[in-house]
Amino acid sequence: MISDVRSYFDAVLKAENLKEHDDAFAVDNIARVNFNNSYHVIYTIPAVTEANDTMYIDQQSWTIQLGFKGFRKPQDALDNAMDISHTIRENLMLPSSITAFNAGKDYPILKISNNSIVAEPVESNDNSIVVTLEFNLQRAFNNC
Repeated sequence: MISDVRSYFDAVLKAENLKEHDDAFAVDNIARVNFNNSYHVIYTIPAVTEANDTMYIDQQSWTIQLGFKGFRKPQDALDNAMDISHTIRENLMLPSSITAFNAGKDYPILKISNNSIVAEPVESNDNSIVVTLEFNLQRAFNNC
């Protein structure tokens, strides 16, 4: 169930030629050579927001962190990072993408919304940028 949603996120991120940093928790231990065009995905425990006799709806927060190097032109790197971030946001929330994901699934995604996109320099190197995207995801489950 979680792996289904992760595969949806992964497909959208890899379409932007990003590489996954697949450590389950630590994002700080990514090697410098792997930092540029990298991503890390983490999620919270789902919470039931609605329930009845036949189904319940979970809400869950998903966080994506993207890593980019600025090299000699940090402003160009920031512009590029934000362009990629907005493309990812649009593609994750695109109704036709969600519909395609839901095809044949017992537990469909009902809605994905974006709470924020924040770009920050990496403390040890202000030519490197981390963009954090926060999403809320609602998913339906059968009680049967």
